Amino acid sequence: MRLFLILYLARCKGKNMNDGVLAKIRKWIIRLAWVPLLFGVAGYHFVGDTVHGTMGFLEAVYATIALYFMNPDSDISNVYVLAAKFTSFLVVADVMFAVFEALHNSLKHIVSNRFSDSTAVYTDNQDWARVITDYWKHSYLGEPERHPEKLEKAKNHILMFEDDMKNLEIYNRCQKNLSGKDIYVMLNHTDPFLVKKLDNPHLKYFNIYEMMARKFWKDHDIYDEIIDNVSTDNVSNNTVSDMAADGIEIDGTVFSTVGDDNAANRKKGSYEGTYRIAITDFGAAGEALFRYGFINNVYSSKQHIEYHIWGAEEHQKSFLQEINEKAGEIEGCDDIIVHDGDPIDGMDILGKMSRIIISKLEDRELLQELLHRRVEADIYYFSDRSVNLDEIYKKKVISFGQIRNILTEEYLRQDILSRQGMLFNYDYKLRSEERNAPADYENEMREAWAELDGFLKGSNLARADHYWIEKKLLDEGKADIREICIIEHNRWCRYHLINRWIYGESRDKVKGIHPLLVPFDELSKEEQDKDDIYDPVIKKEIERLI
Repeated sequence: MRLFLILYLARCKGKNMNDGVLAKIRKWIIRLAWVPLLFGVAGYHFVGDTVHGTMGFLEAVYATIALYFMNPDSDISNVYVLAAKFTSFLVVADVMFAVFEALHNSLKHIVSNRFSDSTAVYTDNQDWARVITDYWKHSYLGEPERHPEKLEKAKNHILMFEDDMKNLEIYNRCQKNLSGKDIYVMLNHTDPFLVKKLDNPHLKYFNIYEMMARKFWKDHDIYDEIIDNVSTDNVSNNTVSDMAADGIEIDGTVFSTVGDDNAANRKKGSYEGTYRIAITDFGAAGEALFRYGFINNVYSSKQHIEYHIWGAEEHQKSFLQEINEKAGEIEGCDDIIVHDGDPIDGMDILGKMSRIIISKLEDRELLQELLHRRVEADIYYFSDRSVNLDEIYKKKVISFGQIRNILTEEYLRQDILSRQGMLFNYDYKLRSEERNAPADYENEMREAWAELDGFLKGSNLARADHYWIEKKLLDEGKADIREICIIEHNRWCRYHLINRWIYGESRDKVKGIHPLLVPFDELSKEEQDKDDIYDPVIKKEIERLI
């Protein structure tokens, strides 16, 4: 019993204990549940002792079973019987452990469910589960298979199995039981912007890679670098095609070198106003980092950012080229440059970057090669481990992607961002109806939000995510209202281009055609004004939430 209590208390304290090791030990104990029976029958029936002799086979079986209940039925003593007693104790301790653990979990669920923020998480990834249960108050691991059409009685539910279809299957099966509760469904491999209008206002989709990308660019924005470059009037509108011919040639594309004359104007690899970002892999993480960055890194109508991308598949290359051409026709600000081969073979190009994002998980070979080459650019390293690389390497290396920092209540619930998105959508509605917000607009705002599909919700959320830049530019006197409207239009166009919309004279939502995918100066005055916030009450509320 003492061993059982030690194991159980360790499990209850358990945040510092290796649950995987405990699980393996228990798994082997269960598998060896028949071992005491073999030892006992051998000891009682075949070996016996000099005082009591041996027992009949059925009597030996009965005596051995009695050992499982800690109630020896015979005084026969030998090494086999002793082994049966010890091993049966382990099996019984594990059974008791399981019973008490089930009782403990049930009690924890009952207590947690009394709170308004109670959260049940359902997942097949132990790391994800541990983050939620360790860092979220009143949270616990749920069992979706325990009841066919019911989940736990928590107020919030997170479905995050690695298989998107399993998450959707569980939700569809249990949605009647989830009425009025907030449900977060992970879709890492399904684009939420393609989702139709949701009938349940409490249902929210999320993507871990998009959450990671959002946190990355929020924590490591390039506002100062871009605005400083623009403010020095040292901006070059040169694109890759007209760069100096005496540059470095890789993948058939010519890039100008940085000469001594430009050294004074260069800042961590940037010169002549160009800011270069390397994304070294275009898997799920790299694509999310590019997507969020390209849409939101809009700081000025005079900026020039280059996105250098490695590891794209052929269909991705074609799409990136298409975006680059169309965005160039609309705004002429930034460039997307796709490289073939391994980034480790492109050190001369990486040496000219302003920022290098190692977007392949734990790519230490590339990281250390960059450090050996003593590149000047800031290096950001994708790692899901909680290791401070500044304590290891001489050069500052900033790690990102730790799941503990991504699966937070702020980033998963996105209550503030969602409300800002609702406000932007409602402001557009007020403008279209040429009226101001009433004193009590909350219900009307939420009803308007419920009518949107995934694409339109995403559009308003993207606007909300970018608005801090617009406000900061105005507050610092770095832009006037016209400039703000231009960069907002450019950001809006990028969002549509990323989501495969194209220009056409008549809007067609089904085919993804929009007549406003044109340069800002080609818009009518009425359309240009739509890039500003219409209602002063709504604007005040939006800015309060920043």
